[in-house]
This record gives sequence, structure tokens and C-alpha cells, in this order.
Amino acid sequence: MKYAGFWIRSLAFLIDLILWNVLSLIPQYLASWMFHLSPFNEQIVGELFSILVLLGYYCWYQPKTGTTPGKQIFSLYVVDERTGGNPTRIQSFIRLVGYLVSAVILGCGFLMAAFHPQKKTLHDLLARTAVVRRKRELA
Repeated sequence: MKYAGFWIRSLAFLIDLILWNVLSLIPQYLASWMFHLSPFNEQIVGELFSILVLLGYYCWYQPKTGTTPGKQIFSLYVVDERTGGNPTRIQSFIRLVGYLVSAVILGCGFLMAAFHPQKKTLHDLLARTAVVRRKRELA
């Protein structure tokens, strides 16, 4: 397996972050416009949409495809470290929680990929996954 390094993973994550924000903001602003929400209620609706998008993005799409749109651009895939197959929904949820933990500790959990021999981050270690590079398959 060829493990994906820190910088390529960071770029893929940035793309996913932008996409996640767009997917969260559009319904938030539509709901605000349609229902004339106060700024406070708009914020609550925005957080709810954000959580739903995150769960769908990482706990439904990633286990189904083995990747996210940002990772897919660079042919990166999340795999179960034991089987080499797609991660389970539980592993994907643990990875998502690991993202939050990594952010809380000032990004140190993400930075681990720069120093770990298998380029693993904190959320990879917690979920027993790895991010690998695969050649694109032609249809």
C-alpha cells in the first residue's frame, strides 16, 4: 500500500471543507429566506444542517465509496487497516469524532501524518484506518 502524505491529505481535506460548507450554507440560507428566521434561529438551523451534512458526507458516502470528493480528486482512499476494504460506518463515525479531537488539540492530531511511518493521523489510529493512494481505474 502506498500511504498518502500530509500535504496531499491536507489539500483534499481543504476541498472537502469547502464543499461541506457550501452544502451546509445553501439550505441554511434558503430556510432563513423562506421562513424569515432571526439571526439566532438561522445559526441554529445552520448548525443542524452542518451536522447532517457531516454525518452524510463521512458516515454514509465515505463507507460506500471508500473516499470523499476531495480525496477522490487525488485518488486517495480510506481503507480498513486490517482488510484493506472500505471503512465501516462505525469506523467512519470514529474518524469524524477524531477530526473534532484533532481540531481541539490545535491540529496536532492532523499533523501526526507528517511524522508517522504510515502517514496516519489521530483519527486513523482511533478508527484503525489508513489513507492510501490508488491509481485511477478507467471505466
